[in-house]
Amino acid sequence: MSAGNDSADIDGIAAGWAVRASEGALGERDRGELDAWLARDPRHRGAFVRAQAIWHDLDRIAAMAKGGGEEPVVPQRRVRMRAFAVAASLLLAVLAGGIGYEHYAGRHAAGVGQIVRLALDDGSIVVLNTDSVIRVRYGEAQRRIRLQRGEATFQVVSDPARPFVVEAGDVAARAVGTEFAVRRLGDAVAVTVLEGVVEVERPDSRGLERPRRAARNEQVVAARALPMIENALTAEEVSRRHSWREGYLAFDGEPLEAAIAEMNRYAQVPIRIADPDLAAEHFVGVFRIGDTRAFARSAAATFDARVVEEPGAIVLTRASTPRRQ
Repeated sequence: MSAGNDSADIDGIAAGWAVRASEGALGERDRGELDAWLARDPRHRGAFVRAQAIWHDLDRIAAMAKGGGEEPVVPQRRVRMRAFAVAASLLLAVLAGGIGYEHYAGRHAAGVGQIVRLALDDGSIVVLNTDSVIRVRYGEAQRRIRLQRGEATFQVVSDPARPFVVEAGDVAARAVGTEFAVRRLGDAVAVTVLEGVVEVERPDSRGLERPRRAARNEQVVAARALPMIENALTAEEVSRRHSWREGYLAFDGEPLEAAIAEMNRYAQVPIRIADPDLAAEHFVGVFRIGDTRAFARSAAATFDARVVEEPGAIVLTRASTPRRQ
């Protein structure tokens, strides 16, 4: 494959390589050519990673659309033609930001109940949680994202010459190649490291507060007007707190009031508690995002409560005297 210089050429070449790699059509010589092309320009690796991510989702969507059944035997020449025809579609998706991906600088948002996956220009992947907004600003010396509200995870492609910085409130989280989450709700910002190491600082502190370095399964929490706090989390806690990326929420002993607040972030019809004592109960369960009725029924069964549907709300109220433990 020949090397192009502009972004359209790079995306097109990356798309072709991604398809050939997924079809198992790379020989030893081809792999050498791919490695040389990736090493020639940092943009090449970013475009290749982005194309692979989009191809993976296209492949998954195609499998779902097929709906099972055996695939007919197709001559090898037709397989290759089909692969490169899909590569052309992949290229259009990369250039136009189709199939749920965006890779242009600017504002990106997830609505209430939505989870949005973005492939950025360098191949880094951002997953936006419900009701979240980011602004992307990529430059020659730095990759910068501002989380205006909500929550997102960032799977960062390594580029030591261009650090990856996420700003939220008065906090900046800096990484080179890693995966981490930033949550901005109310006056607090939480940075949780899933892989690698992230440096968290308050750039405007004028040196009065030292930066914190967090590694895998560690978290830095910065509430307004308070010192930053470092927390060690278990792998299970980290997995549970970020299960929203898989479309569900998991609770393991949180107060019912806190669990409802989390469910309501995704809800079109929110849950409300009519009994203060019920709000303090500790709740365990796993629920699909947005399935507030299933959550409410489960809570009612667990705590001897009842569910009352009112206009614009699902109300949980105690049906009888609380059980004695």
